[in-house]
Amino acid sequence: MIRRRITVEEWEKIPLSGNGSLLSFAEVQAIFETWRIQTDSDPEGYFVLSERFLRAKNWSGILPTNDVLLEVVPRGAKNLRAEEKDVLDRNVGLMMQAALSGRLFSFSDAELSDTGDRYEALISSFVDAVSRARGSSLLRRYSTNRATTSKVIGRNVFPAQILESLRRPGYFVSEWVSLDEDIAENRFLSGVLKHVRPHSAGQLRARLDRQLVGLDNVASPADPMREWAKIRFDRVPEVYRRALQLGRAILERRAPGIFAGAQNGTSEIVFTARAFEAFMANVFDDLGRSLGFHTVVQGSYDLGAWSSGKNAFEINPDIELMPISGSSILIDTKWKRLNPHAENYGVKPEDVYQMISYATRLGHNKAILLYPWIGPNRPNRQLLKIRSGNLRLEISIATIDLLEANFRGARAYLTTLIDDLSDTRQALSPQPDFAAM
Repeated sequence: MIRRRITVEEWEKIPLSGNGSLLSFAEVQAIFETWRIQTDSDPEGYFVLSERFLRAKNWSGILPTNDVLLEVVPRGAKNLRAEEKDVLDRNVGLMMQAALSGRLFSFSDAELSDTGDRYEALISSFVDAVSRARGSSLLRRYSTNRATTSKVIGRNVFPAQILESLRRPGYFVSEWVSLDEDIAENRFLSGVLKHVRPHSAGQLRARLDRQLVGLDNVASPADPMREWAKIRFDRVPEVYRRALQLGRAILERRAPGIFAGAQNGTSEIVFTARAFEAFMANVFDDLGRSLGFHTVVQGSYDLGAWSSGKNAFEINPDIELMPISGSSILIDTKWKRLNPHAENYGVKPEDVYQMISYATRLGHNKAILLYPWIGPNRPNRQLLKIRSGNLRLEISIATIDLLEANFRGARAYLTTLIDDLSDTRQALSPQPDFAAM
């Protein structure tokens, strides 16, 4: 199936009217319907729609419909070189795996990226796909069985019955029809599950084993791809085709990525804002402990109280670093793109107002607004000083380079950033890359 591919960055306008229109409203409706079916979420939270344009926000990946393949990439990634896409895809994979509260959705009939290394995430997607498929229906075929039995099962088979009665009186040659799960589709799924079992652990291993128990009556082939050749895909339900395609991608070690490739397969939607926030929380939690801080992630506080005494306006700062002595640090991550050439470097006023209210309420006088950066000319760190009455607040505007392989320099960069803001000076011993976390 040939689809028209539209590649845009997050928040980029896709024209819907005039000579430059890229999508019709019918195609937008199809995109929304696919989103609802596959993610079980309202597209309103992930798209901005007006009479003139459509924008995708806070997600990246491939969304296929019958006519259109919508490829959404992070801001700054549209014109990257192939090797830079490889690095970005790998790093987004690391972010996604760290996003414990994030969700991964596998889409069928998209195009598969040859970039990135998402093997563990791919196994998890495959196990989920097998669970959904077998939860919807069990694939079985009618098979004819023949055996010598002590009583008639099904029907007697002649003339074999006459010969058997002469040889062993009281026995019958029976033939009956039954439903059998031991078919190529199930053998392939069982073979892939056993193939990846040594590469899984913890909750993923437990989920995988539950699927294997359900396939106890199915033979596990030494080479699942032999079974692949026997599958009649015109007779396989769509929900099973997704699981089968993921299984083949696993055997060929082709983990899906956020970029469209040239091979038909599966692709994934990554909720990038959520993944970036959760990943940086993991990073700061690990880094903070090594620097002697107590880390609070997504703390829950009330901003104030009404005159009645009832608490008002719950706030949940992303990260707080609390030292034994010295200055505490408030950190907020923003999945937005800075513009070093714009007024105030592209920092949104509402983000600064949020930091002021959080810092005032929680007693912080040091803060970090942390943004991703994709592309060349990464901006230098900036410092915003706010002085008003008794308020003394310093907000560092900093970025994390998403094109740095495995975020290798991030630890040293963030350590220096924290050290500059904190009154506590502690040396950091060498640590492994974040990729090993």
